[in-house]
Amino acid sequence: MKKLLIFIFFPLFSFAQTDSVKVSFSEEKVDTFTRTEVISISQKLGVMRAAKAGQRIGFETTPLVIQNSPFYFNYIYEQKILKEFSILLGLKYSYAYKPFIYEIEPRWYFQMKRRVKMGLQAYNLHGYYISFRYKQARGKDNQPFLFSYNSYFETSTFAINYGYQAGNILDLSVSAGMKNVSEVSTNSKGWLTHNSQSPKNQTWFLASNLKLSFGNSYPKTKTDKFGKLLITDNNFEKNRLLKINASDLFSIDKYSQFIKADVDYEHRIGNTYFSSNTSFKGVFNHFKFFSSKGSIDTTFNNVVFEKRFPIWNAQKVSNYYTNIQLSEQLRYYITKARDVKKGRSGKNFNGVYLGLMAMYSNTTFNNQLPNNGEKYMFTSIEAGSVYGGGGVLGIQNQFRNRIFFDFGISLLATNKNTQIESLTTKYSNISIHPYLKIGFVK
Repeated sequence: MKKLLIFIFFPLFSFAQTDSVKVSFSEEKVDTFTRTEVISISQKLGVMRAAKAGQRIGFETTPLVIQNSPFYFNYIYEQKILKEFSILLGLKYSYAYKPFIYEIEPRWYFQMKRRVKMGLQAYNLHGYYISFRYKQARGKDNQPFLFSYNSYFETSTFAINYGYQAGNILDLSVSAGMKNVSEVSTNSKGWLTHNSQSPKNQTWFLASNLKLSFGNSYPKTKTDKFGKLLITDNNFEKNRLLKINASDLFSIDKYSQFIKADVDYEHRIGNTYFSSNTSFKGVFNHFKFFSSKGSIDTTFNNVVFEKRFPIWNAQKVSNYYTNIQLSEQLRYYITKARDVKKGRSGKNFNGVYLGLMAMYSNTTFNNQLPNNGEKYMFTSIEAGSVYGGGGVLGIQNQFRNRIFFDFGISLLATNKNTQIESLTTKYSNISIHPYLKIGFVK
């Protein structure tokens, strides 16, 4: 698992800084000895490889309302039309969002010509870009629904983007533009509904975007079979890290204003392979949504639901949602001692870790449903304080002393039978929460 994730994520971030990273491949010789060949990972995996096209599948996240929006699963084909220019064609889908979204995006990799002349990369799909993105949503009318927290559905979007793409793996950008929307409304029963007769409107927006993908670049280049992968850049010492998560930072329009700060500080404990990782996350969201006028028992599509469901007034009101989370992890990097002994790594925070975790979370909102047993905004998130403790398993890597990713899963026993945030799965007072942080370190 560790080697697979290192193989996937390492080239992604190292390219964003310089292209001189080295990787050691060892090939076992039965009759003699182990031979080590040091080659450039850029030559093997991308930035120095010419590419005229690429196709990839993956997912995209964009923050929205009180939770992150559901993942958009996407397919993208990118074709170079000139050395520095390309055009992207994309198809996105989300179960919760309903319609398919078609996307077209011409791009200009504005640093590529200079970097090629300097010998830092080839003409391919890597680098900083400026682009224009047009999206069009297509889908059938929705029946009245009970589970959506969306105040609108996008019908079309035009945006200017500034971003960085690392081949077929990472695309991180900021978008600004206008979008046409079809608003959610209420029917005669007070249920939320959305169809072809829904009010149409327009809004400006500013948002951060993160896409993670897997795919191929063309023309394909035949590569040697990988032997044992040794990341020579892992041979550095690091006793403390300040980490800033750069995913899902903000989404601002006239309907909602979402801002998130997510910062970790990790430091080594003594001269050991244990560390203390302190995390702070704060979320603020102001958004317009319908005011509640009660709840009812209901049957929907011939199914009688056990819980009562909210009904809404037609007028929208301002809502404020905040969430503050503090956590402390005691981590042990389980393979670090062996890797240091074999000369594969310095003492740093790269690798697989096991640990203990304590967490405190406080959530507030100003328009909670009246019945404490009901869901708020169709989630299991409740107002008030939640605290708990348990275990954590994860893998972390820092690249070129500037970029990091941290992927893990926590298993916590909490004081409340509640959902901590949107990705949390709960079983009574036990919560399972996966997390992925990608950003910058200092």
